Amino acid sequence: MNYRVKQQGFTLVELLVVISIIAILAGILLPTVIGAFKKASDAQVRTELKSIETAVKAFVNEYSKLPLEDADQGRSPDVHLNDDAKSKLLIRKLIGENPRKIVFLEGNTSDGTFLDPWDVQYKMYLDSNYDNRVEFGTNRIYSQVVVYSTGSGTNIFSFK
Repeated sequence: MNYRVKQQGFTLVELLVVISIIAILAGILLPTVIGAFKKASDAQVRTELKSIETAVKAFVNEYSKLPLEDADQGRSPDVHLNDDAKSKLLIRKLIGENPRKIVFLEGNTSDGTFLDPWDVQYKMYLDSNYDNRVEFGTNRIYSQVVVYSTGSGTNIFSFK
């Protein structure tokens, strides 16, 4: 009697074919996934920029002045908060360190650190001379505040 034993499992060639197909599919999908993560980070930044801009405008509506030091009020040219310490001071005023303890901006920070997804502090231009326009370089934006992020390697502005 000749009994045939049925083989269990896969051959080495079959396993290599399946692994190579999976590797090819992963190679095709990886750039798409990376692009999706970048778009998600950009969307988060735009949302946070608008939140900061809205908080500054709400502060102006409440106190009739920008959340700046008194020495910077009415100053020309417009105040550029590109230094982390100045930016943190403004953020602290927006998260509740103001005379009436009003929270204009929600954040999980107490020292004013408000970082974008790339761990860079947000920067701002404020209309300190109250002419309702912010000028930086050759750009002129008709607004009280322009907030931007430099963390992604390219500037992302609140007005775009």
